[in-house]
Amino acid sequence: MLLLLIFSTQYSKGQNIQSCLKKVLKEYSSQKPEFDARLKPINLGAATVLVPSPFSNKRTGTKDSDMGELSRPNFTIFYDIGKMAGAHITDRNTRNSSYFTMGTYNEYKTYIGLRKEGDKDQLIITIWERNQSSSFPANFWAYVKSKKDIKDMITIVMNFQPTKKN
Repeated sequence: MLLLLIFSTQYSKGQNIQSCLKKVLKEYSSQKPEFDARLKPINLGAATVLVPSPFSNKRTGTKDSDMGELSRPNFTIFYDIGKMAGAHITDRNTRNSSYFTMGTYNEYKTYIGLRKEGDKDQLIITIWERNQSSSFPANFWAYVKSKKDIKDMITIVMNFQPTKKN
């Protein structure tokens, strides 16, 4: 009985990441965007995102793009934003993805992929402004282990706002 419980827990954890991602995306896309006072703004350089309060930002940057880590205990979202960042996932680059979708969220072209790396699930999101030729990609990726990880990442990425140039 114990072996069955251990096996089904491991199976459902691995299986749940993809189904959980689909469910969170469906929930998010059916909501009307509104301000959430529990979120705080963090300036990433080229953009600002809204994050749940336990998150902090650590810039790891380069000169040609804004790079860093948004972290809370036991979870880190990496980002790379700018013209030289390249697109980490697109409809032409779905290699090794166990799940891929694309759409428009908050008026941004959004590519979302899930990749298996060993025993880890990596969620990758690349977003562009509508006019891709005059904008830059914003890439976010993290190793997700729970529905909370997925929800936090989706919340942060879907509240992305480029910094306005004067």
